[in-house]
Amino acid sequence: MNELSLVNDSLLKQRLTELDSIASWTPHILSDLERFVRTAGDYDLFRVNPIKYATANGLSESEGIQLFVNAAKVGLFEMQWLLTCAYCPQVAGSFRELDQVHPRFQCEFCNALNDVALDDYIHVTFTISNAVRDIVFRHPEMLSVEDYYLRYNFPRTSSLRTE
Repeated sequence: MNELSLVNDSLLKQRLTELDSIASWTPHILSDLERFVRTAGDYDLFRVNPIKYATANGLSESEGIQLFVNAAKVGLFEMQWLLTCAYCPQVAGSFRELDQVHPRFQCEFCNALNDVALDDYIHVTFTISNAVRDIVFRHPEMLSVEDYYLRYNFPRTSSLRTE
């Protein structure tokens, strides 16, 4: 799925201006992020891993993490905690706050019982704010069967961009 959804230009510029005022960014960081928001496919803006983004864009891991955490603070991206099954690894839950996570869960896909382990089965990801760009992955009922089962229900495991 390579379709591009519409960008709210004025809100994107406002969020980038707010982000610019938070820290002293190297000149290309915000322009690269703006280009990413404008030109990336909907799937690329869904559950972004800041470390993979940093690697793909010549940033250090700490710069990538700082960029996305601050982008979430200003409302450009939304941070999510993904709870994944240890056996299959389906996304068993998506949370904005960890206080909603229970210590044990049963996977709906493979039926396995899981004990929650913060280090191994919880992933922090960032998805573009739907006010800035409303991507199709925010509407799972609109996805193809393939995208729903293979992209929406499972975390991204390889590269930042998919062909």
